[in-house]
Amino acid sequence: MVCPTYFLLDADRLRKFTRTDNGEDYEAYVKRMACNGVWGDNITPQAAADAYGARIYLVTTYEDENSHIIQIDPAEPAPPGGTLADVYLGFIAEVHYSSTLLMGGDADSDSDSDSSFSSFSSSDSD
Repeated sequence: MVCPTYFLLDADRLRKFTRTDNGEDYEAYVKRMACNGVWGDNITPQAAADAYGARIYLVTTYEDENSHIIQIDPAEPAPPGGTLADVYLGFIAEVHYSSTLLMGGDADSDSDSDSSFSSFSSSDSD
């Protein structure tokens, strides 16, 4: 529910990134996105990055070598002396976002940039 709430809080900026095929207005779009079972779209990761003050990396299935990892920065930088949390999500291009698990490392410790990540979705745990 955080992202749809943030869609309203930052409507002036995010509205221009939303496009609906059925002509619904922005407020109807936000209301629909707040319903259980509605999948996130392309502005959901940006809203999450902004709302949580986190840097989000989308590890994608795009074939273009420059698009395998897409970095999404929050609108506001980290406060002086602060750091941004890094969040990794899998993105099956234009189909589905999925969570990731750190492989072969301690999730509570800082990891180096060579760490491997494994993607899984809720259907994998059924």
